[in-house]
Amino acid sequence: SPIQFRRRGRDRVVLDGAGRLPVGIDLTGRSHVQVRGFMICNFAGNGIQAVNGEAVRVEEVTVLDCGGAGVAVARVRELVLERALLRGNRAGGLHLEHTPGAMITGTIFDRNGGPALRCDAESLAGLYSDRNAFPLDLAAPLAAMVAERVCPTLAEWQATSGQDAQSLAVDPGYRDAAAGDFALRPDSPLIGRG
Repeated sequence: SPIQFRRRGRDRVVLDGAGRLPVGIDLTGRSHVQVRGFMICNFAGNGIQAVNGEAVRVEEVTVLDCGGAGVAVARVRELVLERALLRGNRAGGLHLEHTPGAMITGTIFDRNGGPALRCDAESLAGLYSDRNAFPLDLAAPLAAMVAERVCPTLAEWQATSGQDAQSLAVDPGYRDAAAGDFALRPDSPLIGRG
């Protein structure tokens, strides 16, 4: 069974880098690991990074305002990213390099400084991505980038990649984002979508 890092009960576990620490959770060289239920914010680099591993599962995490990508993954087989919020990360939401077989579902990409999702051709070949939420605002950074091809909208990403057929470009409908409450309002278009 995998090594598990997760919160217990309903309390919120916050890892705050205060803008000085380099990486929130570093899974470099780790395999068969599950990370679940953390809020990771204000790290100078990536919120979560995984390099050279296998069977890495990241669930129910919130990654906010990091200097790098929210989640950056390279040379990992069998990555699962489920029910995550990647918001306000300067280099983008999720970066995949040489990561075949990734599965991305139920993830909200919101107000990141770079592409919501960036992947190379090798990662795209085995990618499954669906039931995600992409930025609605056309002034926001691009929805996705495949290799060096820019996909400024969700529709173009869908046409280019064949992914995210059931994903939406919407305002997520947070309860009170300004106060740090990213729970979805009852009228959110994302309720019940995975």
